[in-house]
Amino acid sequence: MPTGYEKCIQSFGNMRRILSFLFVLGVSVLHQQIFAQTDSGNYGGISWSLTSDGTLTLSGHGAISDFNKWNGESPNTGDRPWQRYRQKVKKLVVKQGVTRVGHRALQGFSRLKSAQLAESVKSVGQWAFQNCEQLEEVSLPKGIRLESGAFNNTPAEEDISAVESDEYSKSVYFYRLCRTRLTGRMREDMIYIAKSQIGYHEGNSEADYGGGNTRGNGDFSEYGRYLQSSGNAWCSEFGSWCVRMSGLPKQILKSSRGANAATLTEDTPSQYYRWKEVSFAGGNYTPRPGDILLWAWDMDSHEYDESLGHTSIFNRAVDNGNTVTIYTIDGNNGGCVSEETYTVRKADGVLAKGKGRLYYLVAPDYENASIDTHRVSFVPCGGMVEYHNKKVATGGVYGPLPVPEKAGCKFVGWYTKPDGGKRVNIYTPVRKTTDESLFAHYE
Repeated sequence: MPTGYEKCIQSFGNMRRILSFLFVLGVSVLHQQIFAQTDSGNYGGISWSLTSDGTLTLSGHGAISDFNKWNGESPNTGDRPWQRYRQKVKKLVVKQGVTRVGHRALQGFSRLKSAQLAESVKSVGQWAFQNCEQLEEVSLPKGIRLESGAFNNTPAEEDISAVESDEYSKSVYFYRLCRTRLTGRMREDMIYIAKSQIGYHEGNSEADYGGGNTRGNGDFSEYGRYLQSSGNAWCSEFGSWCVRMSGLPKQILKSSRGANAATLTEDTPSQYYRWKEVSFAGGNYTPRPGDILLWAWDMDSHEYDESLGHTSIFNRAVDNGNTVTIYTIDGNNGGCVSEETYTVRKADGVLAKGKGRLYYLVAPDYENASIDTHRVSFVPCGGMVEYHNKKVATGGVYGPLPVPEKAGCKFVGWYTKPDGGKRVNIYTPVRKTTDESLFAHYE
């Protein structure tokens, strides 16, 4: 027979178990209340639901409708069934089975921070996420097609977590890129990256992103695709792409879709110089490998028009007395990536032969900028890999990643965990500040 004291202890234990059960039940109920579905519906065959934590989930089979900008065209952005929640949606999840995110589907959702698109999504329509001013994390499937302005004016615009295009991934230029072992000295790395792409030729359509269409002249390139400007002249896109691939974060030097010195350096520690400020013309700045040159073409040498038209990557220069011979790597010079030689007059930067003038030199702050870096280790998981680690800059992109080989298997990508996790590719933004390992997956 238990004593009175033992009965008391026994009762206390029972009470603790009851209170514990009630606490867990309460937390469960509270959790369900916090993340309860607040609204849902079906539009165009796509089901949607919104939970109180701001997660908008789209599911079903087929495409999410296109929404037009202007009233009178149906459907327009005002017809979006989730329109009333544009200040509440923080996360978008597009489920397997959905094949497309339509035009302007989430345009102007200013509090949207992340978007996860299933592997079944093959395309994202025009301006689908335009002006989503807090959208930083985007997970996109391999080979997805991004139409004009899909991520315009978002933090993820240039560093979207998209992989290289299918066409580029099969090209010799991607092969060379992935076998470029970066040194961590970003000026050198910029040149190595640029040289790995020599011979790449623009194409006439998205099918030509591999760079092998020597007859193409439609301005379609992998570099333009990365900056979401396919079909436009891509010399500046190539320079910006090389900067990103070398690891320099946007806060040090921005990207540009045109030859614009102010755009590249705005609100950054990097600077630009007019020709008269360069050492060859008597100025204080001496050009160095990895600098970016901005030219004005098709002009009379006596009429100094500042209508800039071409971008080059500076490699080296030779002083000839009254002239300077400049050796560069250019994107979109005759539709190709190529090594070029320009001779300009010291006095004014005007070409010694032909029409054109070197107006500006952009000097990325490679050396003096405060850039946090960490080391990434590559675990080939039974395969062979050319190099096992590299240093990456927080705020940049991962850039070139090795391609392991494993007998009888096809490499499908690097992941943050042995059994899956997040996929990492050359365009993935670097968010971590500590060392990490990436694991090879095969099929």
